[in-house]
Amino acid sequence: MVAGTCGNFPGLVHIFNPQLILIGGGVSAQQELLIDPLAEKVRASVMPAFAEGLELKSAALQNDAGLVGAVYYFKKHHD
Repeated sequence: MVAGTCGNFPGLVHIFNPQLILIGGGVSAQQELLIDPLAEKVRASVMPAFAEGLELKSAALQNDAGLVGAVYYFKKHHD
């Protein structure tokens, strides 16, 4: 499933040198099928100095982030 999905992650890692990449939305619930294999592929595709300490994780709110944000906005502006 992850064979061709490494995409532009290696380039972005080389430009920004992040410590953490968060994957959100519905696909982020697929830890074993997407996140873990993608993390391995990205780490293998970047220079060793950039791979050290790099984490790929699914966002905690996964597909509910938009809903939580909308409720927060509503409560903040309508109290």
